[in-house]
Amino acid sequence: MLDVAVIILTYNEEKNIGRCLENVTKFSKEVYVIDSFSNDNTINICQDYKCHILQNKFLYHANQLNWALKNINFKSSWILRLDADEFVTGSLINEMYNKLPGMSKDISGVLLKRRGVFLDKWIRWGGFYPVWFLRLWRRGSVIFEDKVMDEHAILLQGKKTYFKHDFVDDNQNNLTWWISKQNNYATKEVIEVLNNKFNLFKSDNIKSDLFGSYEERIRWFKINIYMNLPLFVRPFLFFIYRVIFRLGFLDGTRGLIWYFLQCFWYRFLVDVKYYQIIKKHKRKSLSIKQIIFEDYNINIDNYGSK
Repeated sequence: MLDVAVIILTYNEEKNIGRCLENVTKFSKEVYVIDSFSNDNTINICQDYKCHILQNKFLYHANQLNWALKNINFKSSWILRLDADEFVTGSLINEMYNKLPGMSKDISGVLLKRRGVFLDKWIRWGGFYPVWFLRLWRRGSVIFEDKVMDEHAILLQGKKTYFKHDFVDDNQNNLTWWISKQNNYATKEVIEVLNNKFNLFKSDNIKSDLFGSYEERIRWFKINIYMNLPLFVRPFLFFIYRVIFRLGFLDGTRGLIWYFLQCFWYRFLVDVKYYQIIKKHKRKSLSIKQIIFEDYNINIDNYGSK
């Protein structure tokens, strides 16, 4: 077995968690499921596998991940982070077996390539592949930036390297479930947008850098280009950019559905929620925090770096 511990966040993941655990228990010494008090069959499924099950109240992903890193006594030298709807390809497992045991001591983080699947279709164009994420690191070398949405791992020491092969993101739930999830994500993203404008809570972020890592470039583009475009116009422009200029049309019909929902509808939804909150803030003279609590039952005072 590889000297690797896997951490997986779950909440009502009965459709996905079995496949994930079947995958990771074949190669990792330790598996930790950090559950947010699921009320479906997730825990029962996890109990069928050799894994540690912990439960902690969920606020947002970065908070939950940092809680896991702080409170779990990992024995393995390396830590791999996966979502419940993800799994590692056989080629990547072989690559880890070949490279991790002899990895240079100055390498502390490994960026892995995500293969996104939607409606059983691998989304290969539109700038969605290859996309690299810091998902594998030496124990004690990473924390997660304290963002409500789109958190990234921050390497505290050592250098990064890249592995060639993929992990797969392929959610088994239906489209109704997916849309509900994106709606929740849109709420989190609008909180992040509002925090950038009104400083609602302290947030530790990676830097934005046009010439930096993938995460830093994306952050630079979002802050300096996308967020400065007109409200409601920018989702349309983003959709055109992905489909036309990044050749997303080559992904066919299912790809077009993906680009419309992810690049236009989702982004438009974030703008609508932002518009609604700002209008209510001006019209009723309520604080942004009050509105978020009243409309979304989210207490912003629980968020951010303490």
